[in-house]
Amino acid sequence: MSRNPDLSKSLPNETKPAPQYSPTVIPQKPYYIKSMASKEIKIDCPCCKAKLVIDTETGIILQTTPHKEAPPSLQDFLKNDKNRSKDLDEKFAEAKRQEDTKLQTLEKKFEWAKKNKDKLPEAPRIQWD
Repeated sequence: MSRNPDLSKSLPNETKPAPQYSPTVIPQKPYYIKSMASKEIKIDCPCCKAKLVIDTETGIILQTTPHKEAPPSLQDFLKNDKNRSKDLDEKFAEAKRQEDTKLQTLEKKFEWAKKNKDKLPEAPRIQWD
């Protein structure tokens, strides 16, 4: 059986190739993007200072751009670095004090256990099979 060339173009079972776009021809944006672009509000968030783009019809946030803070100055960095070294020294001294008191506490417990070894409960025994 031979097919008629005119009928083969309109058969629904055959797939058509995808349209090819040349690099110079850019497809147009869909109609709903054009209508949304004219009905949007750009505001700055009062809490986080981010830039928001909001659709006026639906109230949906379309785009957010986070606020970027300026980097600190060199003087601020040096001042914070001095404070940081003081804070680290204080933390180290506190950790040393805690370790010393921990050692003293363990020694006291050990001495008490040596004096009162008859009052301590027996250690659990391991039953071997």
